[in-house]
Amino acid sequence: MKRLSASGLRLAETCPASLHLPEIWTESGDAAEAGTGRHLYLEHLQTMTRDEALALVPADAPWRSTCEGIDPEEVPRGRAEVGVALDPDDGSAHWLARGRDGTGYASVPGHWITGTIDLLVETEQWVVDWKGVERVDDPEINLQLGAYGLIAARLHGWDWVRISAAHISPDGRISWRHGVLDAWALAEVEERILAVVAAARAASREQGPYRRGVHCTRCSGLAACPTAMGLVAAMVAGGPSTIDTTGMLPADLASAYETAAVVEAAVALTKRAVEDATWALGTLPLPSGGSLQVVERSRKSVDPERGVPVLRELFGVDAVDAELEVKISNSSVEKLAKRVAPPRQGSAFVTELWTRLASDGAMRTSRSQSVSLVRARRADRAPQVVVEEE
Repeated sequence: MKRLSASGLRLAETCPASLHLPEIWTESGDAAEAGTGRHLYLEHLQTMTRDEALALVPADAPWRSTCEGIDPEEVPRGRAEVGVALDPDDGSAHWLARGRDGTGYASVPGHWITGTIDLLVETEQWVVDWKGVERVDDPEINLQLGAYGLIAARLHGWDWVRISAAHISPDGRISWRHGVLDAWALAEVEERILAVVAAARAASREQGPYRRGVHCTRCSGLAACPTAMGLVAAMVAGGPSTIDTTGMLPADLASAYETAAVVEAAVALTKRAVEDATWALGTLPLPSGGSLQVVERSRKSVDPERGVPVLRELFGVDAVDAELEVKISNSSVEKLAKRVAPPRQGSAFVTELWTRLASDGAMRTSRSQSVSLVRARRADRAPQVVVEEE
């Protein structure tokens, strides 16, 4: 069985057998690198100025613009990247001497639940977990945050702890979701963790049981899961090419949605494996004709500062300016505002700026609608937790 981590508790709670699958897939290189880069920048802000921290972010890093947009005044001060562990057998909590490469985890007992608290503000009994734009459970039911809160409380002798998910948008804005776990809620978190451990130990790779659902898209063992990959195998073998949803009951439609999510993730893994093979072979003939090949494409663009003067010289100022399209993104506006905003007033300054632009008719707003997954709330847990929204 794989080591259980705090970040993997939610998946293990939903599908305990997933811990018995080999770890074949991990988060894509670009996404993982960007996440690590953001975390490292936020860690540096604890001991450096904004300019000093930005100097350590590569100029061509895709996540640099996100780091540039983060207001240092909105980042709490505390201990960053704190390695911790929980022994589920005796309930003891432990500090881990952890390096950024993960050293410090391999040497601890295999049944310990390990993890890294992104930010621990001990003076305020506060645990912060940095997130991107991905959807996660609300703090009051987030088992990863709950585990970190439990461990921190046990290490310090606290009878309550504040837990927060801080979502960082691509333009650097931070949106907070808070919760407070009291002694009763901390005890309930521990009960959930112990139930996960017991279920994982009772499961097996051969017997499962495997539970299929949206959670499969985050499983590192998806490519070895007999349930998920069995769906793809059935499709490859000539399964139904269409699904008739006419007359389906809502419960059946919901089940079809979760099945589609699993298939989509499994198909993505299959396509990635085929693409890797194509890179190795150079070309891969298709049964239906044609072939998969590595094809190089290029796109041309003009550097405005250097190109516009040349174009104006050739075609005239009026003709060129008529073709120019000026776009100012909301992230650019907010980045400019935060550079001149008074200390600790960045968000208020930005709001005031948008209000002025709107009143002058200089702001355009577009809206769209889409079907999105909204995670379930567990109302039975709400009375034990105080939730704040900012």
